Amino acid sequence: MNLETLVRAGEAPWRPSPDVTGLDVWLGWDHPCAGTFRVGPDLVLFTVAYEDDDDKVSVWAYVPVPAEIEGSFSDRQFDTAADLRRFVNHFFALAGRPAVFAAASDMSIARWAPREVPAEEDGLTSAAADFMESLTRAFPVTPATRLRAAVKLAEAKELVSS
Repeated sequence: MNLETLVRAGEAPWRPSPDVTGLDVWLGWDHPCAGTFRVGPDLVLFTVAYEDDDDKVSVWAYVPVPAEIEGSFSDRQFDTAADLRRFVNHFFALAGRPAVFAAASDMSIARWAPREVPAEEDGLTSAAADFMESLTRAFPVTPATRLRAAVKLAEAKELVSS
């Protein structure tokens, strides 16, 4: 599977290409948050790695599922959202190949790139953070943008309240 063509700008993150078929939603609220879909014969696991309702910004991750283990993905059920998150994090970290990360604004994909997911407990979150940091390095950032990001970080660390 060509990871560079898996995602296209302007598409919904749970259907990142017009070529997506067979969407199977494992978790959803206002929209699909985790599950699988097919692109041609290939099965892909997707998940939202981060979502901010206030800014309508989200980060999504996609990884191909090897054909030899696709059977274990059909009709997959989880007892809790925490079980689902552990399974997804574990699979991304063990995939042994790059995943694709995409940044979306108001549920429309804007940028994406492949990135290795470290084989660690929170490897998916770590890779998503690295992806977002790579975006800020690739484009000039104004002091005002840096300040907004620092405020968001301070809020996230509960150093200040919003």
